[in-house]
Amino acid sequence: MMVTPLSFAPMLEGLSYEDKSSVKDSLLQQLRRGMKMVVHRFGLDEKLVFLGKDDKLFGVGLKADQSTPQEILSCGTRPRPWELQAQRRQDVTSVHITGTAQEALVLNHTLELFSMHATGSEMLRLLPSKKVIQLACSDEHYLALTTDGQVYPCGSNQYGQLGLGNTSPVQELGQAVVSLQTDAGSQRFATFVACGRWHSVVICEQESLHTFGNGDYAQCGNGGQNTFTPKCLGCSEQIVKACCGSNHSLFLSSIGDLYGCGSGQIGQLGAHLRSSHNYSKVKLPETVRGRVIDIFANPMLEVSVLMDEHGVFHLAGAANELLGSRHVIEDFLPWESKSLVVGSRFVCMQPVTQRYRAPFDLPDACDICILVQDQKTPIYFGWDTIRFRSLFLTKMVQNSKMDHVHKLEDGRVELKIQNYSWKAIQAYGKYLHEDEVEGADPQTLLELLKLADEYGDETGLQGLCASALRRSVNSENLCSFLEHCIKMDLLTLASDCVEQGLTLSNVCGVLNLTACPEDQDAAVMDTAVMSMMRYIQDICIAFAAQHATVFVEDTNFANLQPKIAKKFVSKLSSMKLLKT
Repeated sequence: MMVTPLSFAPMLEGLSYEDKSSVKDSLLQQLRRGMKMVVHRFGLDEKLVFLGKDDKLFGVGLKADQSTPQEILSCGTRPRPWELQAQRRQDVTSVHITGTAQEALVLNHTLELFSMHATGSEMLRLLPSKKVIQLACSDEHYLALTTDGQVYPCGSNQYGQLGLGNTSPVQELGQAVVSLQTDAGSQRFATFVACGRWHSVVICEQESLHTFGNGDYAQCGNGGQNTFTPKCLGCSEQIVKACCGSNHSLFLSSIGDLYGCGSGQIGQLGAHLRSSHNYSKVKLPETVRGRVIDIFANPMLEVSVLMDEHGVFHLAGAANELLGSRHVIEDFLPWESKSLVVGSRFVCMQPVTQRYRAPFDLPDACDICILVQDQKTPIYFGWDTIRFRSLFLTKMVQNSKMDHVHKLEDGRVELKIQNYSWKAIQAYGKYLHEDEVEGADPQTLLELLKLADEYGDETGLQGLCASALRRSVNSENLCSFLEHCIKMDLLTLASDCVEQGLTLSNVCGVLNLTACPEDQDAAVMDTAVMSMMRYIQDICIAFAAQHATVFVEDTNFANLQPKIAKKFVSKLSSMKLLKT
């Protein structure tokens, strides 16, 4: 099998050699730091927006007379808001850039959404009174999910892909809201959105899956007709993620099963679903080892990708150009690469890490002896490994004037670290030497996330920890995990895992954890943190309301904080479930 490296060539076409190098170096730098791909090409492929040097937003015109990257200086009336030289590294790594064929969308670290149209040169704030938690885009339409569980559509609506009950387009975000009503007439709380070329998917609360738009190939899962309003698909398992290709949809369950619907004629749904199918379970080949932990597709391609628990991609469908062949990939094929680019479109990628293996925790082979807090057992690091992979530890070791650094008689350097546990430093050392975080418990992984931020890690540790945490969270450990997340200000990760591990047995505990103390002055709290706390709380209340009778009869309900109980009753009232 031929493996291709990550290529930016299609996206940089039209730039001069010097400008290609500048943009490419900036993009590679973001990848090495474990960031999401922060680049978008739009406007008949004549404009490029990306996060570049010094974490500033740049725009590039791809015509011959516009090919010099220009810093975007203003965003509406706010001067130079894209100098994201924040104290916390996650402020930069949280920036997400996407968009349609005619518009670039930028979601910043405070959940504010901005837009630049192909015919303009200024970033404009969208939905100014809302916090946006997720975006899903095709070339012609997009959905914005806000922290209050509402979905705002925009763009083409030719096939009902905006879910408004008609085919009228929406020219400006905020003009309409997707109606996701229950049988009782109340509005459901949305938690995830996905877009295909002409269809859309919304996941609500913990159990309901809704599709709308073009159904020529049954890609909405309910037959071959267009659906102008969201229709609920009956699912036997809890769906945690969806993604859409041009004419098909994929769904991942909480236990790692894969489901699909739509066209499978060129292998998008694997070897066993080779025509148009309603919602069906996808049978995976033996080459997929272990549980599926993530799924990917591009709304303009007939390509499907999954990632197994070993971090290996498996692809199917019309990605034949990667193999240098005219034949499609009929079943999920292992793809030993960090990324997948088909044509000029990204499908998926993993954080780039520089792999370096060396002896770890061997006294005879390592030069640095690290003592952690009051533990007597030292941990041994290799000096060459530290110099190559951790600039922070390198500076600590070289600063011989500090009390925490001592030169030992045998020539080794002893370094004392007080603010992390022995398990966390041992896991960090294993990662630096072996590129692995597997096997660490959730609390240690959370410490590693905090450490990666403080140490300015640029090797991809944050991405690996977050991925491992999502796989390790279950209904039993969700509350303790959430408590650690709140203490460490990791609310985005917390919301992902709440959606995955929330059950009737732990929902009361999660609700109490997200309730601000009575003496807490909300006015001084970070607005993004407050929004995320309310978002998690609203997910839980919406879930509890769907199982109101069992929830109220649970012995833990009596321990619910009064203001949370009041909010729950208000939710029941809005759903017309209260009896007088």
